[in-house]
Amino acid sequence: MKKAIFLCLVLVLCVSLFVGCSKSTTTTTAPKTTAPKTTAPTTTPPKTTAPTTTAAPAGPKYGGTFRYCLGYTIENAGGWIPELFVGTPTQVQLIYEPLLRGDDKGNIIPWLAEKYTVAPDLMSVTFNLRKGIKFSDGSDFNATVAKWNLDNFITSHRAYWTSVDFIDDYTVKCNAAFPISNTVIGGGLGGYSDSVDTWMASKAAYDAHGGDNGGKDWLRDNPVGTGPYIFKSYERDVAFKAVRNPNYWAKDANGNKLPYLDEFDIVYIPDPLTSKASLMAGEVDLATVSLGPDAQEVAASGAIGTTVSVTSNIEFVPDSLHADSPFSKQEVREAFEYAMNKEAVAKAFSYGAWKAPYQVGAQDTPYYDPNYQGARTYNVAKAKELLTSAGYPNGFHMTFICAPTGINKDIIQAYIEQLSAVGITADVEFPDAPKYMPDEAAGIPVSVMYVEPTGGIVNWNAFLLFSNNPTRPKAGSWYFSPEYVAAYNAAVNAPTFDLAKTKAVFKVMEDQCLIIQAYAAAGVIATQKYVHIEGVFHRSFSGLFNTELVWLDK
Repeated sequence: MKKAIFLCLVLVLCVSLFVGCSKSTTTTTAPKTTAPKTTAPTTTPPKTTAPTTTAAPAGPKYGGTFRYCLGYTIENAGGWIPELFVGTPTQVQLIYEPLLRGDDKGNIIPWLAEKYTVAPDLMSVTFNLRKGIKFSDGSDFNATVAKWNLDNFITSHRAYWTSVDFIDDYTVKCNAAFPISNTVIGGGLGGYSDSVDTWMASKAAYDAHGGDNGGKDWLRDNPVGTGPYIFKSYERDVAFKAVRNPNYWAKDANGNKLPYLDEFDIVYIPDPLTSKASLMAGEVDLATVSLGPDAQEVAASGAIGTTVSVTSNIEFVPDSLHADSPFSKQEVREAFEYAMNKEAVAKAFSYGAWKAPYQVGAQDTPYYDPNYQGARTYNVAKAKELLTSAGYPNGFHMTFICAPTGINKDIIQAYIEQLSAVGITADVEFPDAPKYMPDEAAGIPVSVMYVEPTGGIVNWNAFLLFSNNPTRPKAGSWYFSPEYVAAYNAAVNAPTFDLAKTKAVFKVMEDQCLIIQAYAAAGVIATQKYVHIEGVFHRSFSGLFNTELVWLDK
């Protein structure tokens, strides 16, 4: 939805949220490391345009090197966890692990913690840690080390907690900065999981290399964790390499040791054409490719499978609050959507991968309703009628301000041409990030509509809390109707994630036309057909997947 979602999916958000609940929440669910016996994943897969195998293999195989192509690099190996932000988890998830993990249904499950308990007042969470886990340097994972890691986040001013109590050798308690919600980020339980905040580094390694006088610098370039792989090397703009951790603690569903691979390499290739060529030449095993001709060319090779997943939309966000904004009137917002020929845009730009979006939930997410009845489909006469009723018979002039990344300029121009048919004329701006963000913080100017991507996160309550929180009005320019506030409170303040309650919030947005969907954003992952990978697009954040379960059938 709004603000920095598209810039940083792992941004730590410190917000205040009123939550009321009288019951404690406890879970003892064992970690899910189940490895499929065939190519079918254990979770609902994204739409597949080409099969990954021609016959079901006997089962996971050990050995081999997996080469993962990534389009961006970072300054160092990413070993000092409180500094980790966007992009970093893709590589250091091989090395580091969190106390909790998110799954593909928005749930939070134990990982390095075997159990967690949220206090009745929602102001603390107690973690019972797994015993017998060691870091790759041989040192023990215990409450002393966990508290040290958690305290590091307090000093970095990014933590969701104000203090950490040592209870016993395998129990710690985090005292929350504000009530713990069910969301993935923004202070929810997910803030203690996949958003990197509770990923655990070796205190022994820190101490052995100078402690406060050098340990941080050493870990930046030499990450040491409990994860399935051990750091091997990092060359900026070239590659990050990790090898199997022979003492990794987790096992698959059949009790077999994990991980399966000998080595996991991340290769940095920023140019899409070069990464596609490397994939087709067999030099890498996984890469993202552009939707359309590139994806079709890759799939036609016969040796590569493509998986298309539509987990987010591009949306129009108007000033629905201020009386002097045309978009403060629901008739105008509805007229705007009726003037959009989304079907024509989908036909011209999607290559058959996505449908015209009329609802907040993207088509490959649990929020999508295939039987949705509220679509405002293309109807110029209806748009003109609504504009006249709202007092704008001749339309008006407006400005689109587009997010710095992820926006298709040709699609925006197509919509500008369509809107002109009902008298709505528009300018369009593509500011860089420094200009875009301050403008937004100052409020949406009258007759301006922001254009930006939503995120692909499973538990959307995080985005509601950050972007559409009635206690933190979005740039002071978003109308929070009583219906919205009631639905929001029911969803975000629930002690556990409830898909139906979040969908009810979306319904208010859709019914009142508070956010207008423009087009779908499709991601295309291409892999060699011998690759078996689980969890892509199915963890809390799109850059995370179950690396310990990757295996090669060759």
